[in-house]
Amino acid sequence: DRVPDHGCFLRLSFIFMPRRKIREYAAKHLLQKHIRDLDLRFRNVQVSPSTDLLKLKDDHLWLAHERLVVKPDMLFGKRGKNNLVLLDGTLPSAISFIQERMHQEVAIGNTLGEVTHFIIEPYVPHKEEYYLSIICKRDENTISFSPCGGMEVEENWDRVRHLGIGVDTNIDDLDVSPLLVGVSHEHVPVLSTFIRACYRVFVELDIHLLEMNPFTLDQSGQPFPLDMRCELDDCASFLHVEDWKVNGHDVEFPYPFGSKLHPEERLPPTSLSFSSIDFSFIVTFRRGSYMNSTRRQAPR
Repeated sequence: DRVPDHGCFLRLSFIFMPRRKIREYAAKHLLQKHIRDLDLRFRNVQVSPSTDLLKLKDDHLWLAHERLVVKPDMLFGKRGKNNLVLLDGTLPSAISFIQERMHQEVAIGNTLGEVTHFIIEPYVPHKEEYYLSIICKRDENTISFSPCGGMEVEENWDRVRHLGIGVDTNIDDLDVSPLLVGVSHEHVPVLSTFIRACYRVFVELDIHLLEMNPFTLDQSGQPFPLDMRCELDDCASFLHVEDWKVNGHDVEFPYPFGSKLHPEERLPPTSLSFSSIDFSFIVTFRRGSYMNSTRRQAPR
């Protein structure tokens, strides 16, 4: 932009974002790593462009002996509705599924992006599908639960129950049973324990959003998230250098699906990095006049 004569030009560029999404693979790792009161044993494999697919069986022996689920791990939802999920597959079919879709451009809503990461998990036969979310709000945290989870949860939103919890309130002091209306009586104890345990992890790790849609109970009766997403409060990253590690490495904060980055945004991330907001202030004094022009580039 051209700066007017005799004017004062000031550009302030800063980057920030306290809420940062992580991949489903990382979310499940953190939950299993920190949850108490339940013996959760998630098995999953992350596949990236650098993964040698021919060595998957050697590195993860269970893949050759289990029915599998494969789906993109790219921070977008509705993968089933977009035919991007392989269910009840074998290892050869899982490898073919990934090879066919690696680096493929797909449209999710109005966003077009390249698929580069996948998650492979055991296929869990099930009947029930539950919905659970925990979100941090200004004055409280809110737990939402429904016995009708899955792809049609929005159509059954009237079945979702909500419980507000004060930020200083201990989850053990609250009765969570009102959330479980419509749940089979024999499943209430394990679901109550699971909700409480997830809430403790939510608070202890400074998570902003934890959502499972759906989760179910596996053959041993333990909760198993079939689909999960998580957002961490990045302002608390200095408190969780070790807590947030995934397989010994710092947790990855991918950019949103379909993002087209500016060169400045490709710099190494910091605790406050996200997407640039550019404010340009032009103040001009000319013949007694005053002009203030502001231009904003909205974050994605």
